[in-house]
Amino acid sequence: MDELILFYYYCWLLCLLIYFFMPKSTVRMVSFIWILVFILTSQFYVPFASIQVSLSFIVLLIGTLILVGLSIYRLYEFIVSFICMISSAGLLMWEKTAPVLFFMPSKIIVPFLIVMIILFLVKTLSQRVIIAVVGLTLGQLLYEMILIIYYLHYTIGDYVYVTYILMTVLLLVVVECLKRCVKIMFHYTKALLH
Repeated sequence: MDELILFYYYCWLLCLLIYFFMPKSTVRMVSFIWILVFILTSQFYVPFASIQVSLSFIVLLIGTLILVGLSIYRLYEFIVSFICMISSAGLLMWEKTAPVLFFMPSKIIVPFLIVMIILFLVKTLSQRVIIAVVGLTLGQLLYEMILIIYYLHYTIGDYVYVTYILMTVLLLVVVECLKRCVKIMFHYTKALLH
């Protein structure tokens, strides 16, 4: 139940940030509509063989593939996405096998570590968000496939996974806002001193 509340909270917060703080453009409108479709499809599951696939996961996977196709995605970005994919799947597997070793909830650790990896390896916010969404989506798919092979799970794209992605994207946006605020403060401080 907590994941559902976090899911709606993060989605609507992201909608507000996109609608009120992004400049008017087609990217803003497409992003806003994409998140609304993501919210609308979160309640529906599609049966595929003996597993259930969330319709919002399919929407997110198709959207990330379109983002990758439209962006300038080079080999470097693929490698960083692969690192994020392996990191998120590895952290989730580690939590599944040895939950005692986690000193904080995985809802905090996984997004924080993925954000740290992306901040060190990628420069622009748009590329960071695309890489985070692609890496976490493919990492969740890998993790769920491993669990399905061992008959431990039968659902792909539940609310826990979605909160990882949304929290990662929000952390990336917060870090970018803080970085811009610090630049503005340095600029005004430098102007006041001269």
